[in-house]
Amino acid sequence: MSETKVNTEAKINGISFTDADVINLDNYNYTKSAYLLHDHGFTLAVVLADCLQDALDEAADRGKLDRYEIADDEMSDYADDDGRIAHLGNYCKPHDIESLGMIEIPKPILSFCASFNAENG
Repeated sequence: MSETKVNTEAKINGISFTDADVINLDNYNYTKSAYLLHDHGFTLAVVLADCLQDALDEAADRGKLDRYEIADDEMSDYADDDGRIAHLGNYCKPHDIESLGMIEIPKPILSFCASFNAENG
C-alpha cells in the first residue's frame, strides 16, 4: 500500500488547530461537544466535553490553562472580583480567564470507512 498523507489541520474563525491539540480524544464517545480554547488566536487546546465548564476543568487539570492561574499572593489584586475569576479543575484553583477565547465547534462524526478511504484512495 502506498502511504497517503492525511491533513490533520483544521481552521475555524481564522484559528488553526491540529489533532495534537485534542487533549482528551479518549472521551469522544462520551461527550456532546468540542471546545476550542485559544489565547488571542493561538490554540491552547481542543477539549471534548458536555459543556464549557467541563471543558475548562479538563483543560485546567491537563495544565493547558496554567498561564491564567492566579497565585495565592496575587488574590488580593482580585478583591473586587468582577466575574473574571473562575475556579477550575479538580482542585478548583482560581484562574483569570477574561482574555481566554472559547469557541464551541462541531464535533465531527468519526468513520472507519472515511478514514480508510482517505488513506487508501
